Amino acid sequence: MWSRGVGLGGDPSQPGKTLARFLVLFTVSLITAVWLQWSWLHWLLAAAALWVLFKLFRS
Repeated sequence: MWSRGVGLGGDPSQPGKTLARFLVLFTVSLITAVWLQWSWLHWLLAAAALWVLFKLFRS
């Protein structure tokens, strides 16, 4: 999983694309957390869960 180049699992030749995906997931998680009035730990876990789901569907 971590050997694909960038630490977030993207193509090393396209670091901006991987960063953009991460920022989209981060933003969606943050908006959801604020909407549901979650604590920072909950939205951090939500961001991690979204990232894992994204990676599972991409593989």
